Formats: sequence, C-alpha cells, structure tokens
Amino acid sequence: MNRTASRIVLPIASFIAFAAPLAGSALAEDATAPVTAASSDPAEASLTDAFKAALANDFKGYLALVHASEKATPQQVSQLERYTFGRFARQATWYLKGNDPASFVVERREELGLGKVKLFLKDLAHPSRTAAPVTLEKVGAGFVLLSNSL
Repeated sequence: MNRTASRIVLPIASFIAFAAPLAGSALAEDATAPVTAASSDPAEASLTDAFKAALANDFKGYLALVHASEKATPQQVSQLERYTFGRFARQATWYLKGNDPASFVVERREELGLGKVKLFLKDLAHPSRTAAPVTLEKVGAGFVLLSNSL
C-alpha cells in the first residue's frame, strides 16, 4: 500500500471501528448525552478527573493527567499552570451541570488514530458557543491530555 492510500485507509478504518459499537447505543441515539460517573469510556473518565482537579483548583492533580511531552520542561509546566489550567479552572463550571465533574456533554467525538481522540464539549453556560475541543492520547489503560481548549 502506498503512503497516500494509507492516509486514507487509516481514518476510514478508525471511523468504522468507532462507529460499529455505537449502533443502537444511547450515544448513537443522542450525540449530546451527558457523560455520567458510570461511564466506562477511559477518555471520558480522564476528562472527569481533569474536571475534578479544576473544581478543586488542584494544579498538581491536573498535571498528573497531562501527557509527558506537554510537561517536559519547567517552561511548559509554567505555561500550563498560568494559561491552560488557569483558564480551565475558571471556566470548568461552564461545561458542567452543577458542580458534578462527570456531567459534561460530549457534543462530538473524533477518533484521530494512533490512540488519540478529540472530544468536543458543549458550553452549557453559553449554548450559542461552538463546542470546545480536548485532545487525549491513550497511554497504558487510560488517557492523558494532549491539549485542552476549555
């Protein structure tokens, strides 16, 4: 298979692999179904943990959920604390029903391949806003944050 063909096949294969289990599921019927604490999706479970850290203003807890490549230098850690986490902690409740860290709404999900997924979360406080993306990568049995635009 040449390079161009492999670039086309991988996204299609990822879509098929992701879409097949959804047939007949609650998520297939309602794409904006709120995630619950009982969610068995590891990416959503990691995001729930990130919301817990944001609500507690726990940067160290949040940092533990960030991919190693995004916190490799002291400058990256400082930027994460000052900008990414600072904004996330201030605005976390925009994406939650009450203060329940598992009550966010996944408006859309994109499987990016190679263990990466992008979740688009609905801003419940500002419903006219476009859903905000969070990119996670599978590491071991769980997922870690690569980028967070919340």
